Amino acid sequence: MNTNDTVDPEFTARLEWQVRTALRRTSRFARPARGAWRVAKLAKSAAIVVVALTAGATATLALQRVQESRSAQLRGHIASLELARAAQRQKLCADALARVDAAIARGMEPVSARNEAELAAARGVGELRRRQLDVEEIAASGRAPDDSLAAPRVGGRDFAGARLGVDLDDASAALAVAQHALEHVQQLASAGATGTGEVADARAAVAHAMSEVDRVHARTGLRSRFLSGELSAARVEWLGRIADNEAATIRRAAELERAKAVVERARTLSAAGFAPQGDVAAAELALADAQAELMILRDERALLDEELAAAH
Repeated sequence: MNTNDTVDPEFTARLEWQVRTALRRTSRFARPARGAWRVAKLAKSAAIVVVALTAGATATLALQRVQESRSAQLRGHIASLELARAAQRQKLCADALARVDAAIARGMEPVSARNEAELAAARGVGELRRRQLDVEEIAASGRAPDDSLAAPRVGGRDFAGARLGVDLDDASAALAVAQHALEHVQQLASAGATGTGEVADARAAVAHAMSEVDRVHARTGLRSRFLSGELSAARVEWLGRIADNEAATIRRAAELERAKAVVERARTLSAAGFAPQGDVAAAELALADAQAELMILRDERALLDEELAAAH
């Protein structure tokens, strides 16, 4: 049975045929004196069944529509609350950035203190934009927002692509902040005011931010290819998973290099009596964990490649 306003005519016809067949079979073996009465009784029962099914289908459809309407209202209300909360957070972040700028202008804070506040403010703006898109998509479709690469347009609008644009802005802001932080740490290291460990941490942060920019760029391109009809829904999702895997692999590789540097530093300090052996053990554990995660990501990539080859 389909979920249109009325019962499927084909279903109704098939049901009536089955009832008539049963009636003929029953009347064939019925006793002559009571055959007509039994046939009439069965025919009346069959009519009641058909009417009940029709009414039941209509009632079920009405209930589904009420439930869908109610669900859409609840989704819209939740999204509106999330939007209001994002607006409040964005204002707090903007105010914090203004305070930091004022402190820097008075010479009370170093310029480097702006990095964290600037990134928080940028993320606040991105979250506000994202929540606004959620509200608009729910209002247009009545369904939960869909961020998949194969998401359909809603009312002619590409909400999934718009959110990718927000993600790209966030990733670009994070990369700019990480690059500024690396430059500052390198200047301190050149002046002997900090060690190589801080430089390694800053480089890992830049690699992480850059991998995220590359990941969102890749997903944005895949989204465009899907909307143009070049890629099927299944294939674009596979390629999206590959892009995610590549970005994660780059991040883990950078973290692995950082973990190696931490182990070397911990061993040196421990040998000189400036760090307990427990610090060395913790650093070695983090290194082993990073190595394992990188191996897992490479195996997952191999599986994805096999899936794509099999799909061909």
